[in-house]
Amino acid sequence: MFRLITTLVVAVVLAGGAPAAHAQSATAGNGAIEGTISTQGGTVFLPGALVLVHNAGGAQLAEQVSDETGHIRIRDLPAGVYRVKASLDGFESVERPVTVAPGSVVTISIDMPIAAVSERVDVVAVASPVVSTTGTLAATETVSNAQTQSLAPGGNVDSTLRLLAIVIATPAGESIDGGRPDQAGFQVGAATFLVGLLHALHAYKRQPVTAETLAQEAFEIEMNRLGMPVGKQDHYIAAYGGLLCQEYRPDDGVVVTPLHMSEAALWELRDSLMLFFVGYTRAASELLEDQKRRSEQGDPKMLEGLHFVKQLGFEIRNSLEAGDVRHFGELMHEHWMRKRGRSAGMTNKRVDELYDLARERGGATGGKLVGAGGSGFLLFHTNDRRRLRATMVEAGLSEMDFSFDFDGSVVLLRNH
Repeated sequence: MFRLITTLVVAVVLAGGAPAAHAQSATAGNGAIEGTISTQGGTVFLPGALVLVHNAGGAQLAEQVSDETGHIRIRDLPAGVYRVKASLDGFESVERPVTVAPGSVVTISIDMPIAAVSERVDVVAVASPVVSTTGTLAATETVSNAQTQSLAPGGNVDSTLRLLAIVIATPAGESIDGGRPDQAGFQVGAATFLVGLLHALHAYKRQPVTAETLAQEAFEIEMNRLGMPVGKQDHYIAAYGGLLCQEYRPDDGVVVTPLHMSEAALWELRDSLMLFFVGYTRAASELLEDQKRRSEQGDPKMLEGLHFVKQLGFEIRNSLEAGDVRHFGELMHEHWMRKRGRSAGMTNKRVDELYDLARERGGATGGKLVGAGGSGFLLFHTNDRRRLRATMVEAGLSEMDFSFDFDGSVVLLRNH
């Protein structure tokens, strides 16, 4: 029996992407819970585990997803007794009682047993039927164990592409064996899923593979074989991880350079960014196709906007490397103001109202829409997390906790 788990990391690309958590004491009067989520007796740490905190009355007070090192840090918990539950696909859920004293930081370690191995792969969408390279597939598609064998070494490449097409053609934001992002489950972008799947196939064949190769192969499949109007940035950030400057050359080459930031600047950047789910998602293909067509036709407004974004990317890199995180928020605002005028479907009235609300009442210095045009997630820079959180929650948005990833796609666990 073959079992392989790869970390599929969704990275936010601004001029590059990524996290680092640092110890921080609880605020006065409240306490905090921090620790690790692992498996196999604490020898393998688990990123992406959903951790829920309920009080004695059963009310959920907090939720968080473990970072790339399996760590969690839940702050500002009133003193009391809690139940902490960790869950992750492929592992048995584990629940622990925790008592938090005023001003204390409680350290926990949760070890999750590996669940029984499934004999099938379910790819589920809740939208209308999707189109593969060979015909129309139902919106709920079950791929049998026999079919997945074609993904093994020597398997049929067309079968592999048909399986990928089911997922990649699914509207952005739909989940793989999951739900909405504010519910249990997980979401991945097509590029991230594809990079992880390719990494799994290389690992199965015991073939060492570089991040560069993974990014190139993923782009080749999605852009050239499946005909999706996408760029390379998502594939590269998923493969490499980290805070990167990506430079695209006329000869189709890509130069990837990590940003040189101090630890203090990284912590400040992480603590100044907040992510909120707008409440709905949609496919980005129509928007991307429009941008691709206008660029190829030499549309002056489109080309001028793209050149502006390129120069702004270098300015963002310089600001972050200089430790000027506050200026980064201002540059985010400047970028979004220019970007949302690039295409008619880039934003909508609801998103614009929420963005203005975040800046005027929530104290955000800048932000941008992350995800498919006109929907997805709003990412903000702020110097007052409590104020922005209260404003966005009042507006009906769900805050999404996230952390930077510096490893990219990695093989987490194998039994083969």
